[in-house]
Amino acid sequence: MLIQTLIPQISTLAPQDYQEIKRPQYENVISMFLKKAKPTSHPTIYHMFGIPSAGKSTFYNTHNWTQHVLVSFDAIMENLPEYQTDILKLGPVASFQKWEIPARIIGYELLRRAVQEHKNIFFDHGGSTPAHLDLLKNLYTLGYNTEIYYIRCDLENALKRAEKREKQTLRHTPPQMIIQRNKMINQLVNEYKKAADAFYTYDSTSNGFVFNQALSSSLK
Repeated sequence: MLIQTLIPQISTLAPQDYQEIKRPQYENVISMFLKKAKPTSHPTIYHMFGIPSAGKSTFYNTHNWTQHVLVSFDAIMENLPEYQTDILKLGPVASFQKWEIPARIIGYELLRRAVQEHKNIFFDHGGSTPAHLDLLKNLYTLGYNTEIYYIRCDLENALKRAEKREKQTLRHTPPQMIIQRNKMINQLVNEYKKAADAFYTYDSTSNGFVFNQALSSSLK
C-alpha cells in the first residue's frame, strides 16, 4: 500500500518520500512504535487534534487506550538521537526547524505500515489540514472505525503554555504556527465531526480536561 492511497495530497504535507531519507536509525524508531500493537480484524483509528500546546500529550498520557500504534510527529522527533544532540548543539529553535519535516515523513511511513498491518492507530496531530479528512474517509473504506478527540484550548493560554514548555524542556513551537493552526482548525472542526463514528470534545483551557457534551456526538 502506498501512502498516496491513504492521503492523495501527501506531497503537500511531506516534500520527500520516506525511501529518499531512509536510515537505520529511522527504521529503529518506526519498529519501536509499530511493535506496540498486534493486527486486528476490526481496527480503530483514534485521531486526536487541537492546536499546539492545547494539552494533547497530557490528555493521551492520562488515559488508558487500547493496544495501538502511536503516530505522533513530536514523539518521533523526540526519539531521534540526532534531534536530541542538536537541541544541545543548535538550540531548540534551529533543531526544531531541522527535524520537523524528517519527523513528519517518518510519521507518515509509520502510519502507512500500521494500516498495512491492520493495527489500531492513535494519531496525535493538530488537525489543521483537510488532507487528513481524506485519510479518515479512506481508512473507513478499509474497515477502520474512527474515533476523534478534539482538545479545545484558548489561543492565549496555548501561547503561554508553549513559551513555558520551551523554557522547561527546550521543545520549541513557533507562536505563528499556533496562531495559524488555530484559525485552520476552527474552519475544519465540523468536517472532522462529520467524518467520525464518534466525536468527543474536551476543553483544556482551565486545569484538567472538561468533557463538552454539546460539541460531542456519535454520528455513524
